[in-house]
Amino acid sequence: MPQYVILHHVGHGPDHWDLMLEGDRTLLTWKLYHAPEEILKKQIPLQRLPDHRLDYLDYEGAVSGNRGEVRRVDRGELQLLESRGNYRRFKLTGRLLVGEFEIVPQNETDCFWRMIA
Repeated sequence: MPQYVILHHVGHGPDHWDLMLEGDRTLLTWKLYHAPEEILKKQIPLQRLPDHRLDYLDYEGAVSGNRGEVRRVDRGELQLLESRGNYRRFKLTGRLLVGEFEIVPQNETDCFWRMIA
């Protein structure tokens, strides 16, 4: 079963969280400036980042190139329900996030993420 992880990234620009969804051989990655539990209350903005290595599913610690540190705040199973273009609908089963969610693109890099009730 594919996995997802959310890492809290500090020490390189403003503190933020990285949402990473396991793809074929990489992690599809988005940056969020709101704590992930906010998604349970409202939609939050995301910024698409380049894909990351699968190593980040298990990694915590310093990021190479003096780019701060990451600490895992959530991890679990990912079930992709729909994917077309930059749109994603998926189910997460983790410690913090459980339910169905979607990422809706606004343009090439900016999206919003919301829980589907």
